[in-house]
Amino acid sequence: FLRLVRALRGIRVVRLLRYIGALRTIVFSIISTLGSVFWTSLLLVVLFYLFGVLIAQIVTDHCRHVKFQPDSLDCANEEVFGKLLTYWSSVPESMLTLLMAITGGLSWNDALTPLRPISEIAVTGLIAYIVITVLAVLNVVTGVFCNMAIESARADKDIAIMQQIHKHEAQVDSLREIFHEIDLDGSNVITVAELKEAMKGQKMSSFMQSMDISTNDVFTLFMVIDADGSGEITLEEFVYGCMQLQGPAKGLQIARMSYENTVIRKELKQLRADVKKVFYRLEQVRSVSKE
Repeated sequence: FLRLVRALRGIRVVRLLRYIGALRTIVFSIISTLGSVFWTSLLLVVLFYLFGVLIAQIVTDHCRHVKFQPDSLDCANEEVFGKLLTYWSSVPESMLTLLMAITGGLSWNDALTPLRPISEIAVTGLIAYIVITVLAVLNVVTGVFCNMAIESARADKDIAIMQQIHKHEAQVDSLREIFHEIDLDGSNVITVAELKEAMKGQKMSSFMQSMDISTNDVFTLFMVIDADGSGEITLEEFVYGCMQLQGPAKGLQIARMSYENTVIRKELKQLRADVKKVFYRLEQVRSVSKE
């Protein structure tokens, strides 16, 4: 009992899944495909049985014919007869041969060779089985497994969060490298001239386009990234600005712009009212001065 308890302590290794994202993704992807594995195995067993019964029946009839005619040509070929008994002597043996033919345990040509002298139907059946299982069933099943594994990885919140964090960190590191490449004089700030010069290169332009950032108007891009309006872009401003400009406008950004526009409209309305009051008072002062 104590040995069993000690052995069960190895289950603690499962805790590593919480910290190793790649291993966690693989394990959860495998678990999510277990249902499909069962139904795929059932489908393959049905195929094994159908084709196994067909070929085994043909081989059995042939062996009975050879038994009653020992001087026949096929009976003289002991090697072929031995392979028939090895691969196709019964339905279970035939099913095992069909399984090995698609899993690498046996070359399907070796299983096909002893069938050629006895029946074209058996040869055609084996070829049809190989075509159906290898070119159709297994390829479709592989695609289904891959799709389910991808969906499972996306559905796992922890995995999605970790992938997003890694993606964000990779983008930040890339932006820092680009910043230092643009900063030709090593001043740790970027000027308009440096940004324009960098945009002339294919590398910088392609990098910005990969982040869905337009580079048609470099001056406007500089003004947007230069949050404090100092005329120089620091490393923090460059990273933050590019991350904000990445991709199409987000819902939060649109909502923020709508809110700011509302505030500006209210301020303009108030300013208009104040200007009217000032004009009214000026008119009063002018009328008093005339009197």
